[in-house]
Parts: sequence; structure tokens; C-alpha cells
Amino acid sequence: MHASPRGLAVVTCFVTACVGFGGRSAEDQPPPLPLALTFHPTIASYVSVSHRTIDRGIEGQARTEGTILRYRVTAEIARADSAFDVTFVVDTVTQATASNIDAREIADASGATFVGRMAPTGQLEVRRLRGARSPLLDQLVNQLRDFFPHLPPGGIRPGLVWVDTTEAPREQGGAQLRVMAITRYGAREWEGQGPGATIRIDWEREYTVTGIGEQMSQPFSVRGTGSTSGVSSFSAEGTFLGSIRRDELHSKVLLESMGTTIQLRQTQSDTVRILTR
Repeated sequence: MHASPRGLAVVTCFVTACVGFGGRSAEDQPPPLPLALTFHPTIASYVSVSHRTIDRGIEGQARTEGTILRYRVTAEIARADSAFDVTFVVDTVTQATASNIDAREIADASGATFVGRMAPTGQLEVRRLRGARSPLLDQLVNQLRDFFPHLPPGGIRPGLVWVDTTEAPREQGGAQLRVMAITRYGAREWEGQGPGATIRIDWEREYTVTGIGEQMSQPFSVRGTGSTSGVSSFSAEGTFLGSIRRDELHSKVLLESMGTTIQLRQTQSDTVRILTR
């Protein structure tokens, strides 16, 4: 007995429906991943944790100090002509153990607002701080200036490698510093599909630090070299998801009036993780 063509059509349709031979419908297909990923207007909250160790050596004597800084911050990126306005609001500082930071500074830091302008490639200039200045807020502003990775012109593409050179001022510990850095980036392949897909960026940085300052009426100069390595990640929607990094800086501080040199070795590990978006 031979099946009719109509009967074969019915059986074929039944089997296809049962085993999914026909695949997903157009409505079920995940949206295509962007050809090039760039920053977009977003608002998200993050938790940041930093562990820093400073080894000091002076006239044969050594001293080690360890600090921890843990805080939550909300970052808003808003379109502003061909660039972005960025606002950071410190939600709370849950831990700050540096010797020059007291409990009052920690309490006052909650609600502190930093405002800046960011280029489409991520170069960020923090232009204004709303709130009283303090050693803790100075440390926060230095971290927030380097919060986002720098992207290549035209955006991230899987497998793309690019180099970024920057020169920027920094203020830390009573010193006016200038940091010159060369950073090499490399994008991985997409992980996942659709809106839940992510892409990671590996990067390595080499930098030099020079500057002068005054502390307790004693002028000093600073020279040093450092290196940083890290991984940053983005969602397919262009939201920054966080980063991990490790930094090591070797520097010399010359107390000019005393002719004394202090050797410094600073290591720091930082983790930034998104909480909401």
C-alpha cells in the first residue's frame, strides 16, 4: 500500500512540529549582535572594591601600609551633542581604612556627586565635584576618571586590537602629578546571543608619573613607572558591566630640602561590578 502525497505532507508537518525541524520562527530569533559596540546613554549602579598595599623604604627602614576602599556608585551617561555628560553619585562608602580618612569623611561622602564630559571613545574628564573636598573624595575622583575603558574610534569589534595614548593631570597626597600612559587593548569574541550577550576586553598599560608637591611645608618631587593589566566587559546593549585590574607602581619621592629619597612600591587590585541597570 502506498501513501498518498497528501498523507505524506501531513506526516511531514507533524514530525517537523514535534522535533523542531523547521527551527525558530523569525519572531523567535535573537536580535543580531552589533557590528561595532559603542557607548550609549545608560544609568546603572556599581559596587567598587580596591585593595592597596604601599611599601615605603627610607634610610634603611621599611614600613608597609594596607588600605581598603569599598563603595557603591551610580553612573549616568547622557547624550550631549557629539559627546556624553557623565554623572557619578556616590550612594554609600561602606569601608575606607586609609590612615588619613576618618569616620566623618566616610559619612560625608554619601551623596557626593562628580560631573564630567566623556568623548564617544571613553576619555573622561571629571570637571566638577558637588560637595566638600577631602582626601577620600580626592581618591574617589582619581578612580572615577579611569572608570570606563577607552574604546577605538568606530567602536569595539570582536578580535580588534588597538592602542591608546593618554597624558593627564592627577592630584594625590599633596602632589600635582602628570601621568603618561600607553594602553594596549584586545577584544575577545562575543559570548552568548541576543541582549544577554557580552564581550570582554583585555588590556595592558605602561605608564610614567612625574610631579611636585608640598607636605608639612616640605617641598618634594616624584618620579615613577608602573604597569596595569585588566579585563573589562560590556553588554550587547552597550552597557559597561564592570572590570578587574591589578596595578603596580615603583616610585621615588625626593625631599629636596633634606636631600632624602623615599622608595615606594604600591600594588593595587580593583574590582567593579554592575548591580542594576
